[in-house]
Amino acid sequence: MGERIVHVIWNSVYYKPVIMEVSLRNVEVYDKLSEETIAYFAEVFVDEIRVARATNDGKGGMTSVVAYDANGRTVLKAVQAWLASPEGVAAGGAATAIEDYIDDLLIPHLKEIDKLNFIRDAKSHLENSLVYGRPYEDLRYVSWNQPLQQLLAMKGGSEAVERVIRERIIPKLTDGYVIFSNNLPESITSKFTSAYFFHLQTNESRKRSMRERGPDDGMGKKM
Repeated sequence: MGERIVHVIWNSVYYKPVIMEVSLRNVEVYDKLSEETIAYFAEVFVDEIRVARATNDGKGGMTSVVAYDANGRTVLKAVQAWLASPEGVAAGGAATAIEDYIDDLLIPHLKEIDKLNFIRDAKSHLENSLVYGRPYEDLRYVSWNQPLQQLLAMKGGSEAVERVIRERIIPKLTDGYVIFSNNLPESITSKFTSAYFFHLQTNESRKRSMRERGPDDGMGKKM
């Protein structure tokens, strides 16, 4: 679902349009507890102000969104009122419950965590292997019993690596599969079509990539 624009302000009498931005921060996802739903904790921010916490125990129940104080309750009430209004539905607010809306905000965090996990796994094989696959989805590799750079420095080593690329890997490069070229010198890659190669941005993996804690930068939607 794309960015959702929600216009809402609330007091005891009425609400009228202003722009608010809702985001999740300090996201923690717990795979071991996720059974029928995704178990997670997150803090809900509106216009950079922390207003509530969102939690799901992973057992299939609805996400709980609890305000930290009276102001948070007022803001959450405003968001819920807009989501349930004809204007909210017309603007793309298909999730009429605030709990469902908050669950939608979790999706970018999950994708980012999965991406970082993929990078971490790829890096763990780059020293001794030719690594290939579909970026951020599927990972495969051909390994040696010694570091790849050491093999390349040996007599006939480059030719052996090129032969594996040509005979064992290139025939499998269909449906978006590529070779991750981070550990390959240009003297190797220049002998093949550049479309076969993809360079992973491995510096991203310095963030905590396990699905225990997600990125702390807010990923949100304007309302």
